[in-house]
Amino acid sequence: MLMVLLTVNVLNIAAAFFTLSHNGSALHACEDVLNSLCHRMPSRSFWIREVPFGLCSRCTGIYSGSFIVLASLPLIRKRYLIRFGLAAVLLVPMIVDGLSQHFGLYTGSNELRFLTGLIFGSGLFILLSILGEVIINHSSRTRRTP
Repeated sequence: MLMVLLTVNVLNIAAAFFTLSHNGSALHACEDVLNSLCHRMPSRSFWIREVPFGLCSRCTGIYSGSFIVLASLPLIRKRYLIRFGLAAVLLVPMIVDGLSQHFGLYTGSNELRFLTGLIFGSGLFILLSILGEVIINHSSRTRRTP
């Protein structure tokens, strides 16, 4: 999973560089993957030399945050309840930001979308790590029971 997230983050930036270098076949390969992961609206993306990244700013944050948490999981293994509470708190800013923008309360910036996506992606992977540990622990207990 770590390699998948790393690959998505690399493809995100590579898509812009392939556009700049006019490498059509490599760009189309990146786009085939990225189209299934994001709406890719240029107005909601970061740009490199007048070319948008492959993912919108929010998805860039989500995949970056997910990668950071997954890479650092061995360092943050704590009790389930503490991690669950932290994860729940980390999910809230993007939900509030997304709903506020959806209902027209304000127009967010790409920087804010990235930041809330980064925080959300971190919380999401903390939750997924807890779920994975629960499934593994339950599975190992079930096998040991005669």
